[in-house]
Amino acid sequence: MKAFDFINAETVDDAVLRLTEYNGEAVLKAGGTDLLCTLKGRILPKYPKVVINIITVPGLDYIKEDAGGLRIGALTTLEKIAESPTVASKYSVLGQAARSVGNYILRDMGTLGGNLCQLVRCWYYRYPHHMGGIIACIRKGGKYCPAIDGDNRFHSIIGAKVCVAVCPSDMAIALTALDATIITNRRSIPIADFVGRWVTSWQTMK
Repeated sequence: MKAFDFINAETVDDAVLRLTEYNGEAVLKAGGTDLLCTLKGRILPKYPKVVINIITVPGLDYIKEDAGGLRIGALTTLEKIAESPTVASKYSVLGQAARSVGNYILRDMGTLGGNLCQLVRCWYYRYPHHMGGIIACIRKGGKYCPAIDGDNRFHSIIGAKVCVAVCPSDMAIALTALDATIITNRRSIPIADFVGRWVTSWQTMK
């Protein structure tokens, strides 16, 4: 793992400001279960100079039910979702999805937001750079997707022309079935649109 600066964000706006300030040279860390592996393997296309810790931002870890439905904060752990009586009684598919993730230790660290935003699980993309050099797939600045003609188990190859990796989030599937909406401090995004853009943005690249 290379050296990097570590910053504890105090608010959502502070985290956004830091990301803007470092202009592509910073990444966010919540539970860190996926990020730390990518940093150790030097998997990211560009190694970050700064890691911004958002687990320190207050007010984003909650499960609430009101007249508008169920609300879950981005920093709520998957274990808390899996064990929530409210989720189990009215939104059981969400609890089942949370329980399907890894083991207790990972669920107790991993967050809902992190699960939704994790990197693809494609073995070409995640091939450790220190073990033989970067595999320059389309997501790393290359011109082709090696999974199209190579090992594409668990990928989506029908109709795909650029990148065939699929969204790896277990929670995204359940949230899509529940017609959920992601609400940020600036806008609201239907989960289906969030997942759709996550996938199709790579299919429309020139």
